[in-house]
Amino acid sequence: MFVSNVGLGRLVGLGFRQNGLERNILHFGASCLLGTVLGALHFSSPSDPPPHSRVGSSFTMFGDLFEEDYSSVSNYQYGKEKKLKTKALEPPAPREFTNLSGIRNQGGTCYLNSLLQTLHFTPEFREALFSLGPEELGSFEDKDKPDAKVRIIPLQLQRLFAQLLLLDQDAASTADLTDSFGWTSNEEMRQHDVQELNRILFSALETSLVGTSGHDLINRLYHGTVVNQVVCKECKNVSEKQEDFLDLTVAVKNVSGLEDALWTMYVEEEMFDCDNLYHCGTCDRLVKAAKI
Repeated sequence: MFVSNVGLGRLVGLGFRQNGLERNILHFGASCLLGTVLGALHFSSPSDPPPHSRVGSSFTMFGDLFEEDYSSVSNYQYGKEKKLKTKALEPPAPREFTNLSGIRNQGGTCYLNSLLQTLHFTPEFREALFSLGPEELGSFEDKDKPDAKVRIIPLQLQRLFAQLLLLDQDAASTADLTDSFGWTSNEEMRQHDVQELNRILFSALETSLVGTSGHDLINRLYHGTVVNQVVCKECKNVSEKQEDFLDLTVAVKNVSGLEDALWTMYVEEEMFDCDNLYHCGTCDRLVKAAKI
């Protein structure tokens, strides 16, 4: 690792040197303090390896993901068009004792924040995302060029995850990410179903990553198949139906944990009897049956 600094304790760059080549990971404006950023290399537990040891060589794919200027922050509660000016050299609030970074609520985006943290703490997803470099995703500098192919949503996700991993700040902003969704300030104040959002985000990522090595990222990590079988108690005929999924719905009330919830929803036998009989195609009548 190398740091570039100008003057006492003033950090302008942070990166890695490998095989004689330097790769800048972060580039900061003059307002960023050296101690503030190096403090971001403290992680959730002393026993936990730092992110670059988990991500491996793909950590170098951070590139120049973000240049932060802390001289102004947005007041999203009253709309992004209003700005609050802060003192020129004032850094953001540092991480708390957990050494983890949160995500700011834009007014009604807590459901979005919980989903993003879940994806961020899924190593396979995070590493697959960081393995995509600027040669495939493009770069922020080219986004306004008419012929440039810049994949904004995965770039903004990379940028957010890099901030959550590296910057010594108590919370990161999702403003640029929701801008890439095309959201307005009204949508940022409105609650939505997190499962529906997850499906929309996955669909947007799949569309954005067409033509890259990450084109199958979502299917590779999240695709599965549920097989539903119904056994007729009379003729023993088995009716089978397969359904693809990218997420599973489970009940959380009165269950001891995830395994219990999955067992109850997808494994435990369900009986068709009494007033809830099953129509068997072979018997051509209503019969008792078991769904397994």
